[in-house]
Amino acid sequence: TTHWMVFTAASGGLVAGLDAGLVYNEWPTMAGQLIPLKELFMLDPWWRSVFDHDVTVQFDHRMFAYATVSLVAALSWVTARSPAPLPPQVALAMRCVRAAV
Repeated sequence: TTHWMVFTAASGGLVAGLDAGLVYNEWPTMAGQLIPLKELFMLDPWWRSVFDHDVTVQFDHRMFAYATVSLVAALSWVTARSPAPLPPQVALAMRCVRAAV
């Protein structure tokens, strides 16, 4: 989950650098669509869109955020159901991850 948090933060840096947050400033949709298929990956070659196309960068950032929240929720659920008590370091790490998200 820490890696996903780093990816989410890094993609947020791309959003800020491209001012991509100004393109679609509503949530959870982008122009009324959850996935704006006609506007994703517009650059050629397609992989440049991941770094240079404002709509794709904002969409990627949203997807990283959804994945991060889902992973933290799943990890929290698994650790809460653990029959054995968590070691203090693990319990502290879980509290920190939940607080960060």
